[in-house]
Amino acid sequence: MNSQDALLVGARWAHDLLNMVTADLTPEQAAWTPPGIANPINAQFAHAICAEDAVVQLLLKGSAPLYATTWAGRTGVSDPQWSATYDWARSVTIELPGLRQYAAAVAAATEQFTDLTIECVESMGPPPVLDPRGLPDRLATAALFAVGASQWFCDWVSPWMQRPNSFELADPDEQRRMGGDPNILAQSGYWTLEPGESLEVYFEPPPCTYWNIQLANVWAESLDTRRQVWLNNTTAALDAGVARFVIAHEDPGVANWLDTSGHRHGLMHIRFVESDSQPLATTRLLT
Repeated sequence: MNSQDALLVGARWAHDLLNMVTADLTPEQAAWTPPGIANPINAQFAHAICAEDAVVQLLLKGSAPLYATTWAGRTGVSDPQWSATYDWARSVTIELPGLRQYAAAVAAATEQFTDLTIECVESMGPPPVLDPRGLPDRLATAALFAVGASQWFCDWVSPWMQRPNSFELADPDEQRRMGGDPNILAQSGYWTLEPGESLEVYFEPPPCTYWNIQLANVWAESLDTRRQVWLNNTTAALDAGVARFVIAHEDPGVANWLDTSGHRHGLMHIRFVESDSQPLATTRLLT
């Protein structure tokens, strides 16, 4: 298979996959707006088609997209564009049959574009020989990035380490500044357990669409999900409306055991989705 064939096969595969995924999509399903910052399906569908149109026609061919020329006013998209902002996804209106016809036209135009010949018109030659004098600065830049990223997490976790085995409510404004979902109320903490120790966590979940509790390492990476390192509103056992969890190195024989996966310390997070309030979890260290 040459480069031209690979482009054509890749384009057809992508089009077939999109058609398969959206084949049985109803207008009601497509227009449903999920909680949080996720976009409706119809907005994602339209974005995928408009973006392909613009990339192939505008960037690769240097001409205007179909949605601005032969398909203007016929795309099924009230405001066709190749970017998909939060506001656009919630204000755009989609007419599915029209969008499907426009998608077929874009697919045909893309596949026609891939029917081309690729040749080297000018060889740039090999890159310049590496100058050893530039290595110190490059290595220093890489080292500073590694140190800076590590220091950011250390600074983030440090206040929790001063109050181990307890939770603190997240600041909603800071959470949004860092790109967090405004529909999620969160709390986090630092846990540290010696061999034989365990930590009990209690809270009464408020009315909400979803909640979970999760263990992570000190870099906020989830522990091994092949183990029971998280539980949620459908998997956790409640007792008279109260959720009780035990973070432990070994199975304590309770339903809501959270496995430390061999870690001596790490982070713990609780999230409530679309809740008007959140209770601060209570903890108790058992020795």
